[in-house]
Amino acid sequence: MKQDCPAVNIPLIQLWNRDTTLNKLKAILRCKYHPRQELIQQIAREIFFEEFFGSKDDLAEPLLELMVWHQNRNWCLLNLENSDSEKANALEAMTHLSRKRYWEYTSPALNLQLIYKQPIIVPFNLSYCGENPSKINTIFY
Repeated sequence: MKQDCPAVNIPLIQLWNRDTTLNKLKAILRCKYHPRQELIQQIAREIFFEEFFGSKDDLAEPLLELMVWHQNRNWCLLNLENSDSEKANALEAMTHLSRKRYWEYTSPALNLQLIYKQPIIVPFNLSYCGENPSKINTIFY
């Protein structure tokens, strides 16, 4: 897993409740439980939508795909200058200070509701989410 990559904590009871009866029976007989990867990815996707991105009206799916694309992209850092590194370090320091200051506050999902508030700009946001959506690797964390 990459640094600063968002991760999802999936409760085992949630996996167990949604798994097939056959897989549960195998787990009981073997005394070892291995949930299916498809189920893990499906529940992880639902948790990401619920906790981070909100509903489809909040453009949750394109934002998730954008996050996955961003995390899976190989970034070329060879052309960075010293000023770029200084700006990145300053931004990181401000981010840490902001998180430390507002640690006790929690925020709900993004809850943008762009479809209701600004229906004209929604098509622009969808096309901006990635250069080519077919190249996005869908790997869930």
